[in-house]
Amino acid sequence: MLTPDEEALFERLRLLRNSIYDPLCYYNNDVLFKFASLRPATKENILAIDAAENKYARFGEAFLALIKTPATPADNLSSAEFSALVHIRRFETKLYRIVQHLLQVKYQSDWWSQGVPKSVRVEAAKLHEESCDVIPREYGLMFVDLKDIVSKEWTLFSCLAEERKEDKKAFEKALLRLNDIRNRLCHPLRLLVQPITEEDSDFVGDRLASLEQSVKRLLSVATEPK
Repeated sequence: MLTPDEEALFERLRLLRNSIYDPLCYYNNDVLFKFASLRPATKENILAIDAAENKYARFGEAFLALIKTPATPADNLSSAEFSALVHIRRFETKLYRIVQHLLQVKYQSDWWSQGVPKSVRVEAAKLHEESCDVIPREYGLMFVDLKDIVSKEWTLFSCLAEERKEDKKAFEKALLRLNDIRNRLCHPLRLLVQPITEEDSDFVGDRLASLEQSVKRLLSVATEPK
């Protein structure tokens, strides 16, 4: 769990990564999470987290400089935007993990080919190949892809809607709204004309809480003695 200051640094690191994205030299979110929490101060510290010299040679100094640079008021999002950003990232991570877990439970080692729609697999494979296999294929999944997987396997994932007693259509509508909020947060120019409201922020927080309760219930059922 990151502190609010670390969350803010993580988001700045992620935006930097996305702005200079190169599939051959890619710091994934797990690495950026460690950068934000450990705050490496030297080249050696960076390489202790990610040992790829070629990444550091091309981008490491930029990330190191950003880590060392204190946040300024201009860097800060509004309270609604920051709250929505933190919650949407947690929602996406949790949804990805539970989707992968339930597909693996159902399809075992064939979860990718059996549970993920072909069109989604094709797009994810492109990123995998462009990175020369550095980025795992499943990391190519976008938020909207998770919605498509849930829709395709609704009988498997309907348990995620039980907390709110929603049907498939209502759950899909909520995921589409979350995706729209996520996209606005990721595109600064769009955010200027479609700012995140307190209602948007509350919606994301509420959906995250519901998802966490659903996951908690699933885990408790899974660990109950037979």
